[in-house]
This record gives sequence, C-alpha cells and structure tokens, in this order.
Amino acid sequence: MTGNSTQSLNSLKRPKGTTHALIRCAATRKRGFVAIKDFDCFQGVSGEVTFLKETRKGYDELGQMDFDGTWPIKEEE
Repeated sequence: MTGNSTQSLNSLKRPKGTTHALIRCAATRKRGFVAIKDFDCFQGVSGEVTFLKETRKGYDELGQMDFDGTWPIKEEE
C-alpha cells in the first residue's frame, strides 16, 4: 500500500474491530468481499458496504454505509 492509500484507509469511517468489508451493488446485484486492508479494490464501485468482524463462528455485522466509489476518500476542509 502506498502512503496515500494508508491515509485514506485511516480516514474511512468504520466501526472499531472491522476485519472485512462486503459491498452490494444496487445496479447489478453483485457482491464483493475483501479484507479491510484491501478496501481500495472497491474503487469505482458504488453500493452499500457492510463492515464485518471475523469470529470463530463466521462473521458479525458491525455497521453499514453507502459508498459512492470514490477512492481515495478526500477529507473535507
């Protein structure tokens, strides 16, 4: 990861303990699942992101957000 991607990942508002992310695209009804460190793979894809925490029994949902596909995330000044 480059320094810019690391900064964007830190500015991403996500629940504490998030290990993975799942995106559901409204237009195509397809899904994508990645480790949170690979969140930049969702660049250019808009949809609803669900934040997950890996447990021994599977995954727990921690929260959701609408993602417009813009990466890196720009902080408002």
